[in-house]
Amino acid sequence: MSESDDKAVFLSYASQDAEAARNIAEALRAAGVVVWFDKSELRGGDAWDQKIRKQIKECALFMPVISANTNARAEGYFRLEWKLAVDRSHLMADDAPFLFPVVIGDVTDATARVPDKFRDVQWTRVRLDESPAELAARVAKLLRGGGASLDDARGRAQGAPLQKTPARWRWWMIFPVIGTLMGLLFAVRPLIPSTRRSEPKPPPVAPAVSEARQLARRAAAMSVDKYNSTADDFATAEGLLKRALELEQNDAEIWAISSMLHTNIRTRGFDHDRARREWARRDAERAVKLGPGGSGSHLQKTPHLESGQRGRPGPTGLALRRRRTRRGGGQALRPGAAA
Repeated sequence: MSESDDKAVFLSYASQDAEAARNIAEALRAAGVVVWFDKSELRGGDAWDQKIRKQIKECALFMPVISANTNARAEGYFRLEWKLAVDRSHLMADDAPFLFPVVIGDVTDATARVPDKFRDVQWTRVRLDESPAELAARVAKLLRGGGASLDDARGRAQGAPLQKTPARWRWWMIFPVIGTLMGLLFAVRPLIPSTRRSEPKPPPVAPAVSEARQLARRAAAMSVDKYNSTADDFATAEGLLKRALELEQNDAEIWAISSMLHTNIRTRGFDHDRARREWARRDAERAVKLGPGGSGSHLQKTPHLESGQRGRPGPTGLALRRRRTRRGGGQALRPGAAA
């Protein structure tokens, strides 16, 4: 590649703009600029394609001609040229002059169908009825390096304020906006007083268990609820129940435990006195009278309640009788025995 080719300008255009592109090329050549333009000198096929790619890779400036004709064409070889130029620009520094878009006609930046990379640089507008001599002089100065700067490549005078290219609206831009609004909503929501928010309800407080019921439950735990309880355990439990009934006479659960205690004393063989059966039935009837809808575990398990209050052990008593173990020398409890 010769030194003059190293300073060449590649002119890319749609075939419908060939005349306008020729005027630009002639003005550039008159200013001493090498222009790769006349595609009629090339032949079609792979050789032609490879030469175009090579020229875009080696040119000093890439000058796309943007017009109503390029806007009207969704496809065209010029669009491949534009893509190749953009790909090469990604390898260059941001301040290196390479893309030099030229606009003819009434096309605006907002409506032009061009790569986004073209919008990073200033466009130069050329009127078709005038000679683009000023454009050619600026390009020649830039390529010679005679004090030219990136301002010249971007089509504005040195020291002039940068002109911001207006951003083109894209449909997907709405999603960041929605995300920002949602974030702000969640951020300020705790600060907005709510009229619907009511004071939190205090957690329900469990009713206090009376001392009498605590004594009865201790008695049940060490006797009727314990599978290997001894005669001493039942004697102690009977004493606790006596104390509980002295403190509280109207608690259905205490009477139910008392009925279970008398029944278990008989079924486990600690006392065969028939009075135990009567006491068990009496206490069960008292429990039902005080709490007919009671849901206490001992009230539900009372044998005399399960057997229809007929004065005989129900299923629970029978089951306990089957599991009864023989205890040699066991102490028999007598009515009214206490710990």
